Amino acid sequence: MKQQEMGAKPARTWQCLVCGYVHEGDAPPDVCPVCGVGPNQFEEITQTDSGFVSDKAESFLIIGNGAAGTTACEEIRKRNKNCTIEIISSENTIGYNRPMLTKGILSDLNTLDFYIKPSEWYQENNIKLTLGMTVTEIRKDSKEIVLANGETRKYDKLILATGAEAFIPPIKGADQEGVTAIRSLEGVKKLQETLKKISKAVVIGGGILGLEAAWELKKAGKEITVIELSPNIMNKQLDEKGSALLQAAAEMSGIRVITGKGIEEITGDGKASGVKLADGTLAEGELVILSTGVKPNIELAQAAGIETGRSIKVNDRMETSEKDIYACGDCAEYNGVNYAIWGQALEMGKTAAINAVGGEYKYDAFVPSNSFSGMGTSLFAVGDNGKDPGKAYKSVEIYDAAGNTYEKLYFVNDRFCGGILMGDVSKSARLLEGYKNQDPIAKFLYTVS
Repeated sequence: MKQQEMGAKPARTWQCLVCGYVHEGDAPPDVCPVCGVGPNQFEEITQTDSGFVSDKAESFLIIGNGAAGTTACEEIRKRNKNCTIEIISSENTIGYNRPMLTKGILSDLNTLDFYIKPSEWYQENNIKLTLGMTVTEIRKDSKEIVLANGETRKYDKLILATGAEAFIPPIKGADQEGVTAIRSLEGVKKLQETLKKISKAVVIGGGILGLEAAWELKKAGKEITVIELSPNIMNKQLDEKGSALLQAAAEMSGIRVITGKGIEEITGDGKASGVKLADGTLAEGELVILSTGVKPNIELAQAAGIETGRSIKVNDRMETSEKDIYACGDCAEYNGVNYAIWGQALEMGKTAAINAVGGEYKYDAFVPSNSFSGMGTSLFAVGDNGKDPGKAYKSVEIYDAAGNTYEKLYFVNDRFCGGILMGDVSKSARLLEGYKNQDPIAKFLYTVS
C-alpha cells in the first residue's frame, strides 16, 4: 500500500465481503477485481496492525506468488525494511487474481487490475523475483533450498505458498487434446485460442468455477453441457431448493445440465469429441473443461519431512512442524480445514508473515462464503446449508417466484449458522455479520428483515 503524503487525508479502506480483497479509495470499486461482485458487497474497515517492526538483516524466501505468497511478501516488507525477500514461482508471471480466470475467459487478462501488484511494486519494495523456476528440495538442516537449475538459496525464514493444482480425475480419455482445466493464466490463453475453433463444449463439474466457465462459454455463443456427478449443482453451497432454482436458471439461459450420472469416458480419437455417461448418454463437445476440485501442492514439504495431511499442517501462527518454515494458502490446512479460497489465503499469508518477522498474530479463520453471478441470477451463500445429519436445524424460508428471489436461513441451537440468498443479495453483509456473531434467531430475524 502506498504511503500517504504529509498532511494528506488517509485513504478510506474497503473490504470485499465475499473474497476479502482490500481496496483503498474514497469509495469501493465498481467491480471487485478478484471475485467480480459489485460495490454493495464491500464494507468500510479500519486497518489493524500488530505494530511490530524489525530491522534484522534476515533472509526471507517465499515459494509461490499467488494470493498467500504475495500477501506474505507485502506484510514482511511493511515490518522490516532491512531484510532481503525473494519470491520464487514456477509460473513465468507475477502474481495474479486467479479467481478471475473462469470469469475472464472472454477477456483480456493482461489488464492492470488482473495482477495482485503492478510489476513496479516489486522493484519499489526491493523484492527479488525468480519466475519460471521450480524448487526441487528443501534442506532444512542447512536452511537452504535447491532450484531446478541447480542453484541454491539460503534462508533464515521460509514460507511455503505453493498453492494447488487442478485435480484431474482418472477418467478414460482425459489425456486427449481438447481436455483442459482452468488453473493458470497460460492455460486460459490457450483456451481462448481453442474457442475460436469449436462450437460445443462440456464442463465436468457443477461447482462455482465450473458454472462460471459454462456461463462465459455460453456468452461466447457455444453450445454448453454441464455434468455434475452429485444430484445437485453447487451442492456444497446450496440446499436442494437453491440448487434446483439455479439449475432452472441455467437451463433457461440455454445451458444443458446433467446431474447424478457417472462418466464412462471422454470420447475421441486423440482429440476430444464429447463425454459419454454411464447410462450411454453422449454430451458432444470438442472442448472438455474439468472443474473437479484441486490438489494441494505438498510434495516438496513431504520430501523435507514436514508434517502433512491432505495439505501442509500448520498451527494458528502458520508454523509447520519444522522450525522457521511456515505455510499458507491453498497448500496449508489449519485444524484440518483448507477451504482453498482467496480470503483464506490472504489471512494465512498475513499471519505467516507477521510471525516470521517476529511479531505475534494468530490466524483469524476466514468465513466460508461464496457468490455467483450469471445465467440471469445472483446468489450468495455463507456457512452451513442445512445438510449435516448430526444437527437439528431450524430454518426460515422466503421464496418469491414472481420476483425470482429465494432466501433460506439456517439455525442450530437457536443460533444463525448459515444462509442462502438468490436473486437479491443485498443482505449479504447482514448474513456475514450474523454468522460471525452466531446471532440468536430473535435478533437475527429482527435485523435481517
